[in-house]
Amino acid sequence: MIRIVTLISFLTLNTVYAQVGINTETPDPSAALEINSTEKGLLIPRMTMVQKDSIPSPANGLMVYQTDTLVGLYYYQDGWIPLVGKDYLDKKITMLQDQIDKIKAFIRSGTLIDQNGNKYAYLTFGEQIWTVENAKMETYRDGTPIPQVTNAAEWANLTTGAWCYYNNDPTKGKLYNWYAVAGIHDNNANTPNKELAPEGWHIPSDTEWTELENYLIVNGYNYDSTKTGNKIAKAMASKSGWNVSTIYGAPGYNQVENNSSKFNAFPHGTRTDAGSFSYEGDIADFWSSAVDDTSPAHNRNIRNFNTLPHYKAFSLNRDYDGGNKKYGISVRLIKD
Repeated sequence: MIRIVTLISFLTLNTVYAQVGINTETPDPSAALEINSTEKGLLIPRMTMVQKDSIPSPANGLMVYQTDTLVGLYYYQDGWIPLVGKDYLDKKITMLQDQIDKIKAFIRSGTLIDQNGNKYAYLTFGEQIWTVENAKMETYRDGTPIPQVTNAAEWANLTTGAWCYYNNDPTKGKLYNWYAVAGIHDNNANTPNKELAPEGWHIPSDTEWTELENYLIVNGYNYDSTKTGNKIAKAMASKSGWNVSTIYGAPGYNQVENNSSKFNAFPHGTRTDAGSFSYEGDIADFWSSAVDDTSPAHNRNIRNFNTLPHYKAFSLNRDYDGGNKKYGISVRLIKD
């Protein structure tokens, strides 16, 4: 009889107050259920994502703990919504980064960060991916410093890698001798050469320069819109920085029409094997990794003037005689 009275009293209490207290006789007035404990927690239903998604007609506010995929607490509000935790955020960030990487791989453009933290935009040309800004590194890939050499006599006597600003002016572009391109950092023949380019990138070969040249020609980047002959200088040259030229098709001839390819070759000029500087505003010169025999190194250049028979103002010119390795010129990077 006492048990029946107790049950009736409990049901009456719930009917009157619509509240339940566990380990408390005074549940908060705002709570339908209050659980008081300093040793244990509340364990709500645990289930897999498939089981959660199979609940028929879930009410808004329903809560469960999902035990697989994106593990954590979920509540229903016209659809299952996670109560965001670190695990969920980390996985979402990873998923988003994967999507970004896939988009970049599809459009094949983006930003490269080198070993010194410098950033470079890159673009796709056919099957190649090139930086569209000149190299700025001051160390090799492994962090070994590349000396900055300002003195002309010292530059002229170098047989190892070095860099400088044009005219030793930090507002100008960086120029590298070929020894830096080749990673020759000391005069010990038994020491392995370094890598100048960041991980995943390299200095373009002569063959890779030719592939770029051919791609631009056949895709209509000649200044006269033809698809034969090498007349791509204006399409590759920057829209500023060039001295005025009267040669039709030269970068300095109405240079606002330049750079339709977005390659953005800026005329930083060169440093000679004697250590002097020349051709700022008239030449954008770039190393390749190729050499002829044991001496000359190949390079490609865009120039504002004709030097016949080989070098033309409207062309991407190949240094037919081979470049002197002591010269200081610009560097571009191509993706492995």
